Amino acid sequence: MGKALQRIIQNVLPWKKKYGSIYYVKIDEREYVFRVLSRGEYLSLLIIQDKFKIDIGDLILKECLIYPKFNKSTFDKRKAGEIDGLIACISDKSGFSKTDQILQDLEGSRAKIGTLDSQIIVLICKAFPHLTLQEINNLTYEEVIQYVSISEEILGAKLNIEKPKPSKPGTIDFDEENKVMGATPFVKNVKPTPPRGDASK
Repeated sequence: MGKALQRIIQNVLPWKKKYGSIYYVKIDEREYVFRVLSRGEYLSLLIIQDKFKIDIGDLILKECLIYPKFNKSTFDKRKAGEIDGLIACISDKSGFSKTDQILQDLEGSRAKIGTLDSQIIVLICKAFPHLTLQEINNLTYEEVIQYVSISEEILGAKLNIEKPKPSKPGTIDFDEENKVMGATPFVKNVKPTPPRGDASK
């Protein structure tokens, strides 16, 4: 863990509560903590850049850099590659600009929607449409359970929780594995082949 991160670790939870996702990056021995741009901020910066033909790097740093706080005169003395790398890092993590990345992230998010945690959020959102994702994420465990049970009552549907089948450690059910994989299972009741070699040695 970096020295800067050790100094600011007590601020991580308040920052997460305020900004949502936060990120840490180390560039040329300096450590930075930043948040990403919201969609509205990203669109506003695009308009500013297009209208005034200016470099929006300083604006991105001023808005998104959490630690250290952006100071133009201090940052102007640092290596150009370091600052450009930091701006690029914030832009990349913010998304929005790369179609391929958006599609890839969307597929990843769709894959996660089947998890129990995601299904709980979906159920609460359906029953309480005024709640935001951030508000749901700020709920305690007891509050989440209470919201789920109330949501089930409101919607008249119970959350379907399927527990994974317990299996003995170290054993594999090949028939079940083959069914999952779509493979043709070995035919049973076939005359066993005599073992090769002397197994007693």
